[in-house]
Amino acid sequence: MRTISEAEFRAELKHGRTGTHPEHWPADVQTISMEGLSYLGLDSKGNLYLDGHRVHTERRLATQERIIAWLVAASTVIGSVATAYEAFFKAASH
Repeated sequence: MRTISEAEFRAELKHGRTGTHPEHWPADVQTISMEGLSYLGLDSKGNLYLDGHRVHTERRLATQERIIAWLVAASTVIGSVATAYEAFFKAASH
């Protein structure tokens, strides 16, 4: 693998963006030119890097999804307690 200085790297990538974007994209977001793809890199674990800086992504549930998850968890606990309660009193009555 060939290593180059930052100055050489910047000189090669003067035109990293195409200056265009699809209509549905925000106005300040541009497509990457073929030269601009050189800004992207991957490490041995598959993490994405942009210009040497790791791109961090979050995998969080949205508010509605968190509410649904708590409701499902609470329903599961209530159902389990009710089933155990019923089983205990059926066994006690026999």
